[in-house]
Order: sequence, then structure tokens, then C-alpha cells
Amino acid sequence: MPNFASPPTLQWPYDTFCVRPKLDLESLRGEWWPFWDNTVDVVEQVRAYCDKLLPMMGYGGVYSPPRAKQDAWPEGEYWISHSSGYGVLLMMGFDAEHDTHNLLGMYPFSSQGTQHSVVLQEVMLMLPGEIEAYLTVTLGGRKLSFWDNAYMLNRLWYQAGQRYDFLLLGIACYLTEPPEPVISVYELVPPPDTKKVTQPAKRTSKTKLKPPLLRCLHTANGYDELDYQFCGHVTQIKAFDDFLGQAGWCARLAVLPQQGDDVNSAQLDVLITARLWGRSEAPHLGQLLAGTLWLQGHLWQAH
Repeated sequence: MPNFASPPTLQWPYDTFCVRPKLDLESLRGEWWPFWDNTVDVVEQVRAYCDKLLPMMGYGGVYSPPRAKQDAWPEGEYWISHSSGYGVLLMMGFDAEHDTHNLLGMYPFSSQGTQHSVVLQEVMLMLPGEIEAYLTVTLGGRKLSFWDNAYMLNRLWYQAGQRYDFLLLGIACYLTEPPEPVISVYELVPPPDTKKVTQPAKRTSKTKLKPPLLRCLHTANGYDELDYQFCGHVTQIKAFDDFLGQAGWCARLAVLPQQGDDVNSAQLDVLITARLWGRSEAPHLGQLLAGTLWLQGHLWQAH
């Protein structure tokens, strides 16, 4: 196992990769809450999809990487089961000593997402196993972290400081009431002597209220690094029929920092299941939505 924590130099891979303990998975992780109530339900339900698995193909599985794999790096594979782009991803580790594959992790997965150009800052590997990771990048001048849903396929492409295009996707874990959109109201106060027309009217504030919250995406306090609180208006909406047994919607929200005049740079696809939504009427265009999401990314292109 490579010792990323105590690098002898700052050459690759030590200038890009580091490790952290894996999160406690005994309790149900937030990304599963839109689907089931407990870990028992997750395991039993996912088992039903295991007869429909296909190997996952990613950027690193199509294009030859610019560098060779480190000998001590673990081997693994990704298998996905999805219908119309929605399903589950299984991470399998290879045990060379016993010539077996072991299930090391599973996550809800979708091929949906909005494309964003980012600069890689760090690849954080999770122990044990070092076959899953989340990336920290800069987007629009701010740092953002997301789970890499094809890390083992793409790891040889990653170099801190380089630019990449990722498909970013949020899975809503909680929904909350959005803040009330309010405006500042003013009234014109006439001058004391209305006969003196040379004295201008004074514009004084009658009610001081905060402006509408148009977009917001920031780390949710007390949650995983990949969980973000969001608040944004729906700019596009598309229904889906079956995401691990759940119907719902893929809502495109304006929540990211906008890059200059490019309004599309602020958009993020957020998946909302009907179970989480809990209302008879569907989300609609222009609606302001707020809550907590789990962020994942899929490498689209290396520059």
C-alpha cells in the first residue's frame, strides 16, 4: 500500500493523492435516504439489481493514460445496473491471494449531470482499500469536493493543478422550506414645503428586507464533505420513472458560481425522488428549492 501520508518527495503521485479514514458506514449514509429507511433495506433492495449488472466504462477505460500505474495500487472494477441512466454502482476489489472479487462499496448512480470545467486540487483516498476517492477542485474561484464515481478508471489521469471537465450531479438527501423571496420597498417622502419645487423629494426606505436568494451551494455543517446545502430556482425539469424503485425528477438548479456571462455555468442537476418530495404536485419551472444534496462527479475530459 503506498504511503501517501508521508511522501518522500512532492513528485507525482504524492503531490496529488492523500488518504483519510473511511467514514462510518454502519449507519445509513445520506445518499440512500431518498430511497430507503435503513441499511437492511439497502442491501436487500440492491441485491435485486445484481442480476442486471454491466461493467462500467469511463474516460480512463477508453483513452490511454499519460502515466503507468503504481505497483502497490489496488485493483478493482465498477459494475453498474441502471435503467434509462439511473441505478446502482458496485465497487469490486480484487483479492489476488485468493483470486476473488469482494464487494467494497455501493452507491446510487446516474449518468445525468451538468458539464463543468474545474482545476484539480487534491485526490482524497478513503481507507480501507483505497479504491474510492473524492476530489477537491476549484470552480469559479471557490473550492468544491465531490465523490468520484469512476476513480479507479481515471486515477492515472489525475494531476493537481490540471484542468478537467466533469459531469456534476447532486442527489437530494433532504428538502427544506426555501427562504421567502422578499424585496426592498421604498416610498417617496415629499419635501416639507411643497411650494419649493427646487427641493428634491427624499427617497427613504420604508421596509428594509433582504434581496431574494438566487443561488447558494455550501458545505452542510455536521455532514460529510460531499454534502451541500443548496437553494436555487428550477431552470429545467425532467421526470424519471425508476431510480432504484423510485419515481422522481431531475431538476436543473442555478446554485453554482456563474462564470462571467455564461449562465449555464451556474446550473447543477439535482435528482429528487418522489419519496423525498412527498407532495402530490410535481416541482415546476421557476420554483425555488432548498435542501441538502450529496455531490458526485464523472470525468468527461482531461485537458
